[in-house]
Amino acid sequence: HQLTVLYSSSVEFLTFALVANAHKQWYNTNSNILKCGDFMDYTKRLRELRIANGYTQAEIAFLLHTRQEQYSKYESGKRELPIKHLISLCMIYRVSSDYILGLDKFNK
Repeated sequence: HQLTVLYSSSVEFLTFALVANAHKQWYNTNSNILKCGDFMDYTKRLRELRIANGYTQAEIAFLLHTRQEQYSKYESGKRELPIKHLISLCMIYRVSSDYILGLDKFNK
């Protein structure tokens, strides 16, 4: 039984090492596209989508089952947008999460 635990731990460690190395190689290869200035800040996209679709912050907050003050913090960047809200906003605006996050130009 102890040998099995050691083997399992070794496999887990080896898997972790391989994944970490692959990530490091990917990051080194693609780090030039990951600069903040290369893609639109998603908070700006949230505001633009809301205004373009004729919603107020209070209306979007209601649809997300949160308060307007909380939603305002998402748009201003004071709080990170939870994934459940990102999914809901994609459905409301009928856009992809890549579009909201400003990653759509990397999918070409």
